Formats: sequence, structure tokens, C-alpha cells
Amino acid sequence: MSLVQFAALLTIAREEGQGITEVKDRLGLPKATGTRTITALTERAGPGKEGYGLVDVRFDPMDARRKGLYLNEAGKEFVAKYVNMI
Repeated sequence: MSLVQFAALLTIAREEGQGITEVKDRLGLPKATGTRTITALTERAGPGKEGYGLVDVRFDPMDARRKGLYLNEAGKEFVAKYVNMI
């Protein structure tokens, strides 16, 4: 996992429910880089590519156009394990 991906994971962990745009803006990433970085944290990093499987993307029940990012159980365990090492 790259440092940028780890930073994105920690940003999501700090405030779950953020969208991709909010996370990339907080990290100062260009749109394409932000999308690619966050997609790598989900189960599928792209066509034919497996991701880390640490983040779930869920539709906002109040606005179906908006998707929020949430740590799944594997993501929570990963963050708990590696944040304690820092």
C-alpha cells in the first residue's frame, strides 16, 4: 500500500461517510489520482484488478447521487493494527 493510499484510508477512518471528492480535496490530490487511490482501497481497483478490500462505498439514503466511504471490518482491523504501530 502506498503512503497516499494509507493517508486516504486514515482520512476515511477519521470521518466515515465522506465522498471521494472530500477525501481527495483534504489530501490535495487531483481528481484522477484521488479516484484511483480510493478505488484501490475497495474490493475492486478496476477492471480485472483486485483492491485491498478495506473500504465500502455506500449510497447516501438521503441523496442517491452521493456515495459515502466507510471502513468495513477488515479496514477497521487494519487501521487499528497499523495506527498503533506509528
